Amino acid sequence: MLKEYEIQVDGKPHKVLIKERGASRFLVSVDGREVQMNCDGVPSFAKKFAAEIESVRYDVSLGTLEGDGVVHVMVEGQGFAAAITGEREQRPDSPRIAAESKKKEAPETGIIHAPMSGRISSIAVLTGQTVHTGQTLLVLEAMKMENEIAAPRDGTVRQIHVSRGTKVSKNDPLITLA
Repeated sequence: MLKEYEIQVDGKPHKVLIKERGASRFLVSVDGREVQMNCDGVPSFAKKFAAEIESVRYDVSLGTLEGDGVVHVMVEGQGFAAAITGEREQRPDSPRIAAESKKKEAPETGIIHAPMSGRISSIAVLTGQTVHTGQTLLVLEAMKMENEIAAPRDGTVRQIHVSRGTKVSKNDPLITLA
């Protein structure tokens, strides 16, 4: 899976490419400069985790995503304001199951349920984040296939009921949209 982001950190634009290389291992390119990154304690987007970049360990803390799309990030005590201004996922071999997600959403509660049993391999959103119809919310691995669970409608992520690595059964709650 390759994700491409356009982000602004303290007002400066950057192009970021992230390729997952296995459990908590990533190849990250920032403005063309590639680094290997290993993360400990990252159940999707944890509030605090450790990142190892080129054999140097960094403690990272993420703040809450604000309404304007800005998240405050602390790396080794130094603060940054980051905003994702563009996002694109390149995964041509993975089936999208937005229609199945639509069937599994309880309209009165906004809860999106697992369409099948499996394991959560990644979560692509944060609590409080605005999402659009068809946007990938998380990836559910079942029978050695990665299935993208997409937003069945526009909304805001109110609650994430699972974390990376969680095993789920069919109809278990995954995410609540407001």
